[in-house]
Amino acid sequence: MKFKKYIIVTGASGFIGKNLINNFVSKNDTKYIFIYRTKKPVLTNSNLKNFVFLKLDLTKKINFNKLPKKRVSIIYHLAAEPNTFAKYDSIDSQFSSNTKMAMNIANYCKETKVKYIFFSSSVYVYSGTDKNKFKINDRTYPKEILGTSKLSSELIFNSFSSFMATKIIILRFFTIYGPDANPSQFIPTVIRKIKNSKKSITFYKNSISRDFIYISDVINILLLLSQKLSKIEKNYNILNIGSGRKTRVLFVIKYLLKIIKPKIKTNLVSQNKKIAGDNSHCADISDLIKIINYKPKISIRDGLKKLI
Repeated sequence: MKFKKYIIVTGASGFIGKNLINNFVSKNDTKYIFIYRTKKPVLTNSNLKNFVFLKLDLTKKINFNKLPKKRVSIIYHLAAEPNTFAKYDSIDSQFSSNTKMAMNIANYCKETKVKYIFFSSSVYVYSGTDKNKFKINDRTYPKEILGTSKLSSELIFNSFSSFMATKIIILRFFTIYGPDANPSQFIPTVIRKIKNSKKSITFYKNSISRDFIYISDVINILLLLSQKLSKIEKNYNILNIGSGRKTRVLFVIKYLLKIIKPKIKTNLVSQNKKIAGDNSHCADISDLIKIINYKPKISIRDGLKKLI
């Protein structure tokens, strides 16, 4: 069967990717290509037809020969080495992997005339920004390597936007949480610590706030954006993807303790040394609202309850 268009998702086994592919709706004229690097994702979307899984390392340009040469409508480039506050011995690998994939994807978009690409960037491009609410035109000077690799990737796509017709949508994701999130993320780490503690538990008492957004809201935003592509006129676009609200990290810890109700002593201690780049953050989502008129529906309290 000859398809009129293809939709490609990279990082299909990641937190956002596996939730996205399980919310697609089948179209007779569309074939979906789901790319993963190590572990094949589980597809629970029994209604989805016309799809294929490909195990590819996108840092190697030769692997793009296995992808369609034309009629690619949308690429969701979600693949990345996503570790925040990476240790020194892994920063070279993280930067190299993320920027190589961006360069290869950008070349592929140019050569095959891809119509649209969504690139998964990060709030950590703002990790050197000293503001209460981050706007897309704020100064970006990352203090840690994830933000540096993501900003460098953004700049690669920006440079390519002069040479190709592909419309680029940069998505600066804030703190996404929900079922099956990366175990190393903040909320899963806190939950695991609470449940595994026997007699007492200690957390840092700090004033950091973050913009938390539940995974189902993120997927709704992605799907709505794909339906409103006609509203995106510029070749290069940046959008903040968050709730637009800031929540103190200490509130999340206390609320999880309240929900889980462990029969242990809780200690709150001061944090002596701050991690570079671990600043409070909150998204200005006014540009996102202009396009899809959507605000996240799951509050932090309801999201944490759902998660537990």
